Amino acid sequence: MNFGPGTRVHIVGVGGAGMSSLAVLLQGYGCVVSGCDAANATVLAQLREHGVEVSFDHDETHVARADVVLWSPAVSREHVELVAAQRSGRVMLARRDVLAELSAMKRLIGVTGTHGKTTATSMLVQIMAAAGRDDARLLGAPVRGIGFGGHFGSGDLLAEVDESYGAFSELTPYALGLLNVEADHLDHYGTLENLETAFTHVLDRTTGPVVVWTDDPGAARVASTSLRDVVSVGTRAPAWWRLQDERITRRGAHARLVGPEDVGIDLAVTGHHNLVNAAVAAALALALGVQPTHVSEGLRRFRGAPRRFEHVTPWRGIDVVDDYAHLPGEIAATVDAAHGAGYERIVAVFQPHRVTRTLRVGADFAPAFDGVEEVIVTDIYTAGEANPDAVTGEFLANFVNERGRTRARYVAALHDVARTLEQRHAPMDLLLLLGAGDVTRVLDHLDGHPRPVITDASPPRASVASSSGGEEFLGRSPQVVYDAPLGARTTYRVGGSVAALLTLSSEEQLEHFSSLLASSSRPLVVVGNGSNLVVADGRHEVVAVHLDEEFATMEVTDEHEGVRVVAGAGLDLPVAARRLASEGVVGFEWAVGVPGTFGGAVAMNAGGHGSDMRASVTRVQVWARGESHWRDASQMDFSYRHSSLRAGEIVTRVELRLERGDATRAREEISKIVRWRREHQPGGANAGSVFRNPEGLSAGRLIEDAGLKGYRLGTAAVSDKHANFIIADARGTASDVMALMQHVRTRVGESQGVWLEFEHHLIGFEGLE
Repeated sequence: MNFGPGTRVHIVGVGGAGMSSLAVLLQGYGCVVSGCDAANATVLAQLREHGVEVSFDHDETHVARADVVLWSPAVSREHVELVAAQRSGRVMLARRDVLAELSAMKRLIGVTGTHGKTTATSMLVQIMAAAGRDDARLLGAPVRGIGFGGHFGSGDLLAEVDESYGAFSELTPYALGLLNVEADHLDHYGTLENLETAFTHVLDRTTGPVVVWTDDPGAARVASTSLRDVVSVGTRAPAWWRLQDERITRRGAHARLVGPEDVGIDLAVTGHHNLVNAAVAAALALALGVQPTHVSEGLRRFRGAPRRFEHVTPWRGIDVVDDYAHLPGEIAATVDAAHGAGYERIVAVFQPHRVTRTLRVGADFAPAFDGVEEVIVTDIYTAGEANPDAVTGEFLANFVNERGRTRARYVAALHDVARTLEQRHAPMDLLLLLGAGDVTRVLDHLDGHPRPVITDASPPRASVASSSGGEEFLGRSPQVVYDAPLGARTTYRVGGSVAALLTLSSEEQLEHFSSLLASSSRPLVVVGNGSNLVVADGRHEVVAVHLDEEFATMEVTDEHEGVRVVAGAGLDLPVAARRLASEGVVGFEWAVGVPGTFGGAVAMNAGGHGSDMRASVTRVQVWARGESHWRDASQMDFSYRHSSLRAGEIVTRVELRLERGDATRAREEISKIVRWRREHQPGGANAGSVFRNPEGLSAGRLIEDAGLKGYRLGTAAVSDKHANFIIADARGTASDVMALMQHVRTRVGESQGVWLEFEHHLIGFEGLE
């Protein structure tokens, strides 16, 4: 045994939820505990109150007197204190080794599964406390109404049994509840089958009662392959315990657990998933001899776990819920809970967690967002993982858009997410923050002044006046944002602001602003997803127009000549391509690889994979000088990356002529294109092809032959995956992007004798087109 009264234990990264709980437990056992953390000042102050000696700095002298050194999984093994501990021969234990030792000291009663462990274990702690027991506990979050997630009591040890990276492989629980099994940590396990086998082994090692939620397919498979008899819990026969008479409200959930006893469940938190957690915790407690009255009382005392469907301060009258969900099953359960609580217009902000998880789960995230109106996907919270391929949140946003059920936007930084939310004027009744990282910090960047909710029935609020004191030349309206940061809306995520951003959601709104736009002396620029746009640093006397809502719809009609498709100019091409393929409409599959909208695609005659817009466009609806009219394709003068649209003209709708065909083959073609794009084009903050291909030549090959692949200039670099892409650094500048574009063009011209033309649209770079 490495632990005992008087053992000196030092914890590197002690401020995290899991390690701070462990510190308090070991201190309560009689160890002399110290720790360090550069953040989490509030937690460190609480640890001091429990007698833990803590430091904000990191120094190798901290481990000089330690008998045992522990560390957070987020801490690199190259950390100065860990290097010193290894050099001096200190005992170094991972968290799983600590839990194995603790389970040898006390009977371990645990809850396991790929999600829900913290909530269900917290419920179990409340149940045991209601029964008058003083159990030890080790959880990854505080237990509201009781205290720290760590405590050394006189009874058994109640703990989350964590599967990540084989953490439970050394454990022999006395009693165990299994909630679910979903594909996760496959960078360690390799396959879902291996993960399920690991769960089966921990069930087999359990010496006492095992309770399983058998409605979950993964948990049911594990139970069926285990050598143990299990107590099954579900919503239908033949489960031993059945969850019945569910009733969900906005702030609560109620049901009966029916089996050998009839146990009432009344929770102060919402959601079917929380009733599932409660049912497993209750059945496990009952199997251990706890009385039904104590089970019900403990569940009534439960007030939720931190960041588990946690209501935080409303924003602009809109409810805000913060949730730790970061796997598809968790996200879907949280969205379902929101709908069950009566929310209808839900906007989610999702921060992917870990690069390996993001890549392995990939497209399986998309269905989880089917129940929200829009999801804003941020960059990945890496949790210390390397990201050599610069994978971004756009990787997941593309899958959501390709599925076609929910609109997804990729907005890299949390402060830019706040700006995006502030500029969004469509009605919503719930803002849902999702992720296991620091997504909650979005709230720090939101404008905190109370403002009325914009709904269909409420009057419009006044827009924010220009911060530079300029005139409100488009009037005061919820559709207008003055001094709008446009660069942050581009896929480069660099650049400055424009005089005004006007978001139009209907023909009526366009008609309302038509005369103001027509009479404005400022140039008009239409902005879709910002996927082919570079905005110069600084402020520009430009009006940006963004089309949304009604301008992002699509109608499909079968006619004698084929299939007539009318798409709004604000509709994403990949979304349309997916929808059409699923409906057996073919000829537009190529567009799944173009991350723009119909308006921008028509303006530049976007194309790829052997086709372009002119191949199927029959008519285009255009607003020009205050009037809207339809133009035939013959009037559009389509050619390579060109159309006859003039500056200041706005495409509002596009008519296509396509054909019926084999939906299966269309979907296969889309999958092939998406796969090719992932294999050949880079991630990161880029705006697609920088230069047009000269006739008969490849711009990317010319740039590579000029020796510029991977070339860096300031905060911008030529991609080392495809040389016709430029990647902008986080907190980079548009001036660096443009300087690199000019440098590449000059070098190619000097070495190859070819003058490359920009494919990007430029704002604020006069004379550089």
